Amino acid sequence: MTTSPAPLVTVEAAFIQQALGCLAITDLVGNRVDPGLSQEIEPVDKPRLLVTRISGPRHQSLTGPTNLGEGRMQFDCIAPTYHQAKSLAQAVRREFDGYRGTMNGVFVQQCLLDDERDFNEASPGTDSRRAFITQLDFMFMNSEEYGNGETA
Repeated sequence: MTTSPAPLVTVEAAFIQQALGCLAITDLVGNRVDPGLSQEIEPVDKPRLLVTRISGPRHQSLTGPTNLGEGRMQFDCIAPTYHQAKSLAQAVRREFDGYRGTMNGVFVQQCLLDDERDFNEASPGTDSRRAFITQLDFMFMNSEEYGNGETA
């Protein structure tokens, strides 16, 4: 009987699971940690976190692909108030800036905060704000493995 290899864990999924395992983050957002680009922001009544891989080149060698990747991961800290967005950004920064270790099967060699910016989304045609957003960009390097132990 042959067994199927375990599914490949993406680095995005690993970052999301790491965020969901951090009490300082989940105390603020609960389970509202989602993948994806910031679509149009609906009116927000509770903080949430969006995690998006902005870039991700793979390292190559003369013999082909290596198991090393790098990239930029963006966290959108979205909340109904400025204070909540900044508190969430602080929790994300404390969890990920300087991180080195294994996240859900993905070894992260380094993760460093590269950029942070604030903005808000206003309702069209009004002065009312739908959400305050603090974006954090982290540069990371990672090693990946397939479920059978082979490197990606």
